[in-house]
Amino acid sequence: MGDVALLKKIQILAALIAFASSPINAQTFNFDGGPSSGTSVSTLNFTSGGVTTTLTGYSFSNTLGPSSLGGKDIDNSSIFTSNVTLSYSNRGVGICSPTETGGTAGNSAGCPEIDSADEQGRRRTNFNEGLLVAFTGVPTVNILGAILNIVDDNDTLGIYGVAVDGTLSLLGFSGTIINPTGGFTVTGTQTNTNAQYSLTFNPVLSGYSRYLFTTMTNGTTATTGDGYRLRSMTVAAVPEPATWAMMLFGFGAIGFQMRRSRRRGDPASGSRNHAIANV
Repeated sequence: MGDVALLKKIQILAALIAFASSPINAQTFNFDGGPSSGTSVSTLNFTSGGVTTTLTGYSFSNTLGPSSLGGKDIDNSSIFTSNVTLSYSNRGVGICSPTETGGTAGNSAGCPEIDSADEQGRRRTNFNEGLLVAFTGVPTVNILGAILNIVDDNDTLGIYGVAVDGTLSLLGFSGTIINPTGGFTVTGTQTNTNAQYSLTFNPVLSGYSRYLFTTMTNGTTATTGDGYRLRSMTVAAVPEPATWAMMLFGFGAIGFQMRRSRRRGDPASGSRNHAIANV
């Protein structure tokens, strides 16, 4: 009976651990609450379900290239410039690098997107851009999907996970946003330029609390587009500390139960206790 009861306790503990380590209900952060004409801000903060996300813009030299950021330290490396301006409108969030046509004038024609060239490819910017999305309130966040706006037929998407020490790891992707070669499925119809598309990541992006959204196109040559606005994101936070706390508590309880079972089944222990009582 003791072994059966112990097995049941282990099964219950395993179920609790699986429940605790699973993501909480999906939440959607909408980044399209700005004015139709756009506004310039240094950072943006959004809160949903006890989780807060902070958006910050970065730029980096186009001689480096978005596809070669792996292993770089976004927190301390001199290649990253974080004093760029976010362009926030009802179409989502973009970035204004200092040298783009239109400068930092909010939703101006020169800087509406997270891109590697200003709109219409009028000239090279000498910068590539990245939008850092940082979550607080939970240790890691799974990104299930996103909605991108102002998408043209040749625009690309690159996403990096940012480790605790600031290093970047490329999560994908190849192909274009409209026609990816893997990593996500996309819905939407390209009826004109600057269209909107909904992305579902498969597998989900996981293991980080910070993600850098950029392109996979260098800004060394003028191109039409090569950028997008981030309009919304659907995420599921993972309550990792609760998992470990529950595991430690459960293993402690199992150990205590096993110790009690051994004591009850040890005749020698009983004899010793009886002898001590008769002294």
